[in-house]
Amino acid sequence: IRIGQAHEILHYLICDSTGKTAVIDFIGGKMIVYRDEELPVPVLENDDYKTSLDALSNSKSCRFTKAADLIKKYKGSGGQPAIDYSFKILEEVALSAEWSIVYDITQKEIHFSTSTHRDLRKIKLKEFDFTCNSQTLSYNLSEDHTGDVNQKFTKLKSDANTEVMKKALELNAFPLEPEQVTQATNYFKQCKC
Repeated sequence: IRIGQAHEILHYLICDSTGKTAVIDFIGGKMIVYRDEELPVPVLENDDYKTSLDALSNSKSCRFTKAADLIKKYKGSGGQPAIDYSFKILEEVALSAEWSIVYDITQKEIHFSTSTHRDLRKIKLKEFDFTCNSQTLSYNLSEDHTGDVNQKFTKLKSDANTEVMKKALELNAFPLEPEQVTQATNYFKQCKC
């Protein structure tokens, strides 16, 4: 996978199933990677990671420092389950989130809720077929489901994908040229093993 700088200023927190974690920022057109001892807190907010770390070291109050403090206070054994506690952290630091998502990297599960449907839903990645010839699937986040939603995934269709993309761009006032929308919505057809 290659990550490139988008039109917006974005940064990424990535991890694998062993718990190895990294943050990737783009500063001045250059990719900066934080990992191991350079990544004391695996948290992101809407600032670059260095700015957030500076806030933490200067005891500045912000969402990053609050999340870092809550992570430090977590008592995994005998305490609140990690998934529940992770959602608590998200609630404590949220501004106005359309959805909240927690990744259980050990179990390879995705737990999430949306602003319109607060009940937790779960995707079990272990149950999907990721082989080269498997069908591309999609899930409608606006559906009112609870619990395991694996069986709610359906075949991804180009016209439905285009409609979802157009609504998302409109809702977020994110301008893209028509050819960029077409390229993005048809990307899944171009992925090859």
